[in-house]
Amino acid sequence: MPIRVAPPPLSPDPTAAPAPAPLLRLPEVNGLRAIAILAVLYQHYSWAQLGPFNPDSPIRGVWLPLRALLESGWLGVNLFFVLSGLVLYLPYAQGQRRMAGWQDASSFLKHRMARLLPLYYLSGAVSLSLGVFAPFEVGRADHWLQLLGFLTITFPFTADSFMPPYNWVLWSLGIEIWFSVIFPALLWLYSRHRAATLAGATLLACGLRAWGYSRMPMDGNLLNWITDSLPARLPDFLAGMLLADLVLRRTAILRRWASLVLGGGLVWGSVVLWHLWCVGAVPMVSAAGFTLLFDLGCLLGIGFLLSHPTPLNRLLRLAPVQVVGMMCYSLYVWHGMILYRLIMVPIPDFPDRLAALPVYLAAVFALAALSYRYVEFGHRPAGELFLLPRRRG
Repeated sequence: MPIRVAPPPLSPDPTAAPAPAPLLRLPEVNGLRAIAILAVLYQHYSWAQLGPFNPDSPIRGVWLPLRALLESGWLGVNLFFVLSGLVLYLPYAQGQRRMAGWQDASSFLKHRMARLLPLYYLSGAVSLSLGVFAPFEVGRADHWLQLLGFLTITFPFTADSFMPPYNWVLWSLGIEIWFSVIFPALLWLYSRHRAATLAGATLLACGLRAWGYSRMPMDGNLLNWITDSLPARLPDFLAGMLLADLVLRRTAILRRWASLVLGGGLVWGSVVLWHLWCVGAVPMVSAAGFTLLFDLGCLLGIGFLLSHPTPLNRLLRLAPVQVVGMMCYSLYVWHGMILYRLIMVPIPDFPDRLAALPVYLAAVFALAALSYRYVEFGHRPAGELFLLPRRRG
């Protein structure tokens, strides 16, 4: 269904009292989260064999645009960042919440940290205590530094710890947590100086990425503590915030099919450019702008879906798709540990890994379901969390 809300002013006053209208809900967001997490699961399961750095990749002879798409599941993380910006900013753009001072900022941070930190600390504690990736050695100073970085969530700020050895997938969660920390200040700045904030963040990100990529060895790892730092990732989050504004204003271009076509083309173009970059066909520093193409494509494509009813909207609203999207945090946090212990270490050959895929997915979804039910939302009934049909009395 199209969104039916009164459009707010382009620059909402964050100090304004909350409006009495109910908070707008966007089921499509959970559907898009499902796409993002499934893309990430696929990426980590297949990257070593299907990635562009493997000269013997079985998809090497596939049509380039399709091959590039099959190599780009990692962009699911970028989609997560865009959706986070959208979801966090939306209630403020609607006037449902305000950020008028320290009390509002403190309330936001308490709520946000209560949402993110319990599962973060639990997953890290499990990995460290059980030595899922490597045993913790008391006599090694670097292991104590890793523990300190985990406890203080400062691991994103150094090259050695950016991808935590005890659970490498937590790198993006670190970025997510620190974005939440700066969100109150960013909201204040964005609501008063929107154009300057967008332009400044874009220039800063492009500069950092160009510098980081110029220093980055091509070793099969796309991540870099400079190019994927919070300042370099701000345009992803800001794209989601701008998306909320444009949707609520019923921007005309988002209601045209051309928006979906152009958005899809930009996303596809960005994945092709990333493939060319990975194989050395374009200069290293050129990647500084590729993510911006993806962000703009998401803004146009998602904006169309949130402004215009399509068959894809109905697909995104299906209950199983919604549940996968709602479980995405638990799926993301636990899948790396299960993948490493169940698949990567004992099963080196790709054909055997494909045969083991159903077992892996069953294990990941079972653990994630327990985590989602009892760690993330232990206070809510299971029927509500898993969208189970209600029993009639």
